[in-house]
Amino acid sequence: MEKNESESEQSEQSEHEGRPVVNGHEWKPALEGGGIYFMSQMPMEDGRTLREHNMEKEHKFPLGSLVEVEVHHLGGGYGEGPIKSDVDMKGTCRLFVVDQFRDCDGTPLYTLSDIPVLHAEYASQESFREKYFTTYCGGGYSEDSMKDLGVRQELFPTVAAWMDWSSR
Repeated sequence: MEKNESESEQSEQSEHEGRPVVNGHEWKPALEGGGIYFMSQMPMEDGRTLREHNMEKEHKFPLGSLVEVEVHHLGGGYGEGPIKSDVDMKGTCRLFVVDQFRDCDGTPLYTLSDIPVLHAEYASQESFREKYFTTYCGGGYSEDSMKDLGVRQELFPTVAAWMDWSSR
């Protein structure tokens, strides 16, 4: 006797203690107790998660790449206190890739800036001074939102080194 589709789904669900089954694979909860499921942990057709697939991807744009991107940064800015930037920017900009990181699902993302200084520098003591010299520094850009212009610039280790170079 053959099982119909709903009987098959029910038996599959009971095998996994009531947890959802996607693409024929158990979708494991984010926490031991269950209840919270992240999209990045959803199984793909091969049984591996979206995060596992994305973590295999290399970053397409190297540090120092000049890219073109649409920016829609309207006020609010970044920074704190007297040097908070409230620059409004909207349109096509040419910016440098100053950091590579990943989203929670493993998607390769980038931080872009108008000055070629390593992004790690922004988190240091000198970041207080950096806010005076950069017009824009924003993170979370995906590869499909960026166009490579084929120009590579060596990134400066500090804002001071960049200022020294640019004042020559």
